[in-house]
Formats: sequence, structure tokens, C-alpha cells
Amino acid sequence: LAGKKVLGVFTEPTCGSCYEASMTLLNTVVERDFDITPVVFIFGDTALAPVQRFAGEAPSNTVLISDPQEDLGRSIGQTSAPYAVILDEQHVVRYSGASGKGSPVYEYLEQLAGAR
Repeated sequence: LAGKKVLGVFTEPTCGSCYEASMTLLNTVVERDFDITPVVFIFGDTALAPVQRFAGEAPSNTVLISDPQEDLGRSIGQTSAPYAVILDEQHVVRYSGASGKGSPVYEYLEQLAGAR
């Protein structure tokens, strides 16, 4: 991911609002043709149907990282969901916060990623 803009999404698909917020955010990146690579940290047991469904429905260009026990999330100090982090090409954090409807994440995506 060196030199690429990255959208990091932290989600727990067993939470309905987390599932919806994260999937809406990912689909927005695809629909708006943003020049940004989505990376999703999925919290929750991979044997659970909502987790499997999320992995199956995520856009094809999404990098999925299974973190069932939130070990990786804890190692970087992030276990809240739904949550998003936007990094520019130098991987400087440009946004870190909520990713649900009405949050400023969409404005930051628009500013940084822009439509192609």
C-alpha cells in the first residue's frame, strides 16, 4: 500500500448498525470511483453468518483482515466499531473517527480521494 491513499475501516459485522455503516462506506468508495484503497479489519468469529456475509459482500477491491479476537486492533489501539481512518499517500492520518451516516468521514474522503 506504499504510496496509496488508504481507507481503514474497523467493523464488527454482528452489530447491525456497524455492518450497515461499514458496507455503505465501502460501497460509496466504489460508486464514487474514489482513488483510495479500502482495508477492513473485521472483528468477530469468522464462523458467524454475519461475518461471512460481510466478507462475501465487500467490494472486490477491498483488503479484508480477519481480527476475530481484536488482537490486531488492540495492538494499534483500535477496537471501536464502526470506525474509519483515512491515510494520504504518505500514510499521514487525515481523518480518524466515526464512520456512520452523518459523520464527516464522507467529506474527508471527497477532499482527499476525489473522484476519478
